[in-house]
Amino acid sequence: MTRLTLRRAVPLDGEVIARLELRSARYESRTYALPPLRDLAVIWHGRIKKPTHAVILACSGEALCGFAALEYPLHDGHLAALYVDPDYFRCGVGRVLTAAAAEAARREGAETLHLEVEMRNFGAQHFYRALHFKPGSVQSADYLLNFTKEL
Repeated sequence: MTRLTLRRAVPLDGEVIARLELRSARYESRTYALPPLRDLAVIWHGRIKKPTHAVILACSGEALCGFAALEYPLHDGHLAALYVDPDYFRCGVGRVLTAAAAEAARREGAETLHLEVEMRNFGAQHFYRALHFKPGSVQSADYLLNFTKEL
């Protein structure tokens, strides 16, 4: 496993977060395209600044390896985003970030952690099942599969 440092994101991290999301999203089989880097960086900057999300970064030295974003209120336990840099796939980064997100939600009173995965993103579905998340309903309009895990 890669040696990681976890920290909360600050608004200036918006661009590096957006770069990582765009790099990682190539492996998702998305049904829709992400906005260009500049627009996505502005989105992340705003999410961190407002704050509508608690964003946890996993770093190895100066390199951003991945991030997890929980939506407020944290007691709802909604994991809105989890991205790992492809160079760090299968190195434990996703597991560490998921555990950190679960702990942050648990501290705020959440009883479950829930998220959505695109129907064609089989890698993510496999990952969450391995972490004992249970698949649930499908949001057919968006082709998203809901996953939940008791905390």
